[in-house]
Amino acid sequence: MKIQDEINEFRKNFNISLKDYIDKNIGNDQLDKAIKYSLTIGGKRIRPFIVKKISDLLKLSSKECIALSLSVELIHTYTLIHDDLPAMDNDDLRRGKPSTHIKFTEANAILAGNSIFSLAISILIKEISPKKNHLLIKIINLLCDISGINGLAKGQSLDIEMQNKKITLNKLLKINELKTSKLFEFCVLSPFILKNSSTTLINEAKLFATNLGLVFQITDDFLDIKNNQGAPYLYKLNNKSPKSICSQLIDECTTNSKFFGKNNSFFNEFLYYILDRKT
Repeated sequence: MKIQDEINEFRKNFNISLKDYIDKNIGNDQLDKAIKYSLTIGGKRIRPFIVKKISDLLKLSSKECIALSLSVELIHTYTLIHDDLPAMDNDDLRRGKPSTHIKFTEANAILAGNSIFSLAISILIKEISPKKNHLLIKIINLLCDISGINGLAKGQSLDIEMQNKKITLNKLLKINELKTSKLFEFCVLSPFILKNSSTTLINEAKLFATNLGLVFQITDDFLDIKNNQGAPYLYKLNNKSPKSICSQLIDECTTNSKFFGKNNSFFNEFLYYILDRKT
């Protein structure tokens, strides 16, 4: 099965799980409607797909996999709601539809984002067995770490700070690592943590997640340039093309990796799928 077909099939099943969660846990007040809207207006579901692939290889239970997958997508949705706000990227559209703050007011968008972040933690606490509480603590600590001053929030702050300024390639990659790679880090590392994997595997997973995030964001920005939508930066830096930079990143995290290398060639193929995509 082609990777795109795999993702399409996964997305159908994931959306069923997401709807089931929403129906059981979210009401119908204005804030609830903002949350439901934000979670269901589309999305490729790439991040929970990664969780699923790794969880299956590690033989985690279906319940654990769904909990991690839902949590990841909720965190992703929270970041999108806040990124679209007037004080941030000021985007009126998200996936071709009105952004949450346009449809439900800025105040409700802020509250929806905050609530979704809390729900992501709640899912983990409720669905992961108490027998694994020592591992759950590590996962929640990781989630908090990648979301705040060591991750998503810092990346967004640096991105705003560097707008309309000259930037080096290293600075650009650092912003992308914080804004994009850190959430992929949670996608990739959380199944390994729940499996109580070795330090060696955790380190491999961290490198893969970092480089996956960089490849994903570089490709996104390059597509924006090609489509004349205006990306924040140009990648013709240090005489390296975006494809060249990404190919190096892919080789770095797969060539000598026991888990993400030849033993599971899917991951190399997946990175090139990300690099070669058109949308």
